[in-house]
Amino acid sequence: LAAQSVDITVSGTKSLTATKVDLSGSGGAGVLAANSNNFVINNAPAATLVWTTSPANPPIAGDDLLPVIEIRDTHGHVVTTGIDATALITLSVNTGTGSLNGTVAKQATAGVVSFLAAQSLDFTVTGAKTLTATKADLSGGGGAGALNANSAAFTINNSAATTLVWTTSPANPTAAGADLLPVIEIRDTHGNVVTTGL
Repeated sequence: LAAQSVDITVSGTKSLTATKVDLSGSGGAGVLAANSNNFVINNAPAATLVWTTSPANPPIAGDDLLPVIEIRDTHGHVVTTGIDATALITLSVNTGTGSLNGTVAKQATAGVVSFLAAQSLDFTVTGAKTLTATKADLSGGGGAGALNANSAAFTINNSAATTLVWTTSPANPTAAGADLLPVIEIRDTHGNVVTTGL
């Protein structure tokens, strides 16, 4: 009965075995056992998003970030059935500067969304960042409402140096013998000042 609260929280195909204890020593029957038919436990409703792969730390400006996010139920299992198993997951900038480039929204497959090189997901602006993953609100179609989860923090480093930029040229005209005081920056292909590497 429901009062006994017998349940299974792990999804998949199952069968149960019922076993009667051995009472042959007191005049009863020995051990008896019987198996149930197979049955399938489906996942519970979607309850959370989990970043199983956050962007590498540190990636280089322009490198693919390649995150992986899972939609999980209240028991921590991946949601592989129901409308939420194919929910749209959208990534956005949570902290840090610069635009998140590439294809930022992708449908989950069996509760997992993997952003691949084909999505070209990257930052070209250096600095510390975090991302937010958002599952679409499917409550109107029998699924769960919107769910959000933030990635681990990561820092985008500059790519290889490609150019020099005169940010301050000598004053024109400059008096003979006066200090010229030029300022030159080493920048990468995205225009970031090269602050790491050789």
